[in-house]
Amino acid sequence: MEQPRLFPAEHLPVRLAYQSLFAHLPTLQPLFPRPSPHGGRPPLDRNALLRALIYRALRRLTSLSDLLQALRENPALLEALGLDPLGDIPSLERFSDWLRFADPKVQSLCHALLAFPQLPGGFSNRHLRERFAALLGKPATALTAGRMTYHLRRLRLHQLIERIPGTHRYRLTDFGLRTALFFTPIYNHLLRPGLGRTVPEFSKLSCPLRRAFDKLDQEVKTWVQHAQLSAA
Repeated sequence: MEQPRLFPAEHLPVRLAYQSLFAHLPTLQPLFPRPSPHGGRPPLDRNALLRALIYRALRRLTSLSDLLQALRENPALLEALGLDPLGDIPSLERFSDWLRFADPKVQSLCHALLAFPQLPGGFSNRHLRERFAALLGKPATALTAGRMTYHLRRLRLHQLIERIPGTHRYRLTDFGLRTALFFTPIYNHLLRPGLGRTVPEFSKLSCPLRRAFDKLDQEVKTWVQHAQLSAA
């Protein structure tokens, strides 16, 4: 028998309604145990970004731009997500960083880095550009030195590579090597075939994984309808 609620869900303020939902989510640990010694933008709370993306899925917002607009218009929602309602709203790039794991450029960079761990002198901008371009199916001249400098800087700030002191050459960190070794087989052997089985548009064949996702999708829709979050 379902226990009666003191306040119907439709009468809850939006902040309390979503806080009630997010309270049941597991907490993500910080991606890096310590801040980068090279500076850069301060990290945002990964849990807040994840809650925002979940909110986008629940409200069926078609783009990240729509999500940012909703955050600008609703300070109470920012508080429910764990963001500062008086501070700056995360940029589009901050959110899109979460969605780039399957980007061909990200995967190609991971593959390219695996060519260099045994080089005692590390690798240069040119070495990475040649390898990266080949994996993208492009000539090396299609990638400018400035664009590769941008990629190298992001890899360094994420502590995947480090600059060899006194040089313009780089080497993989232990964290970078482990990340590249983990990401590439996960994407090639787990995510791509798994996604093909779970998305109806990709495959019409039923399988245990598809049925599990269909059940999860239906349970989420039922919960949303029950809590009437869409009317908040």
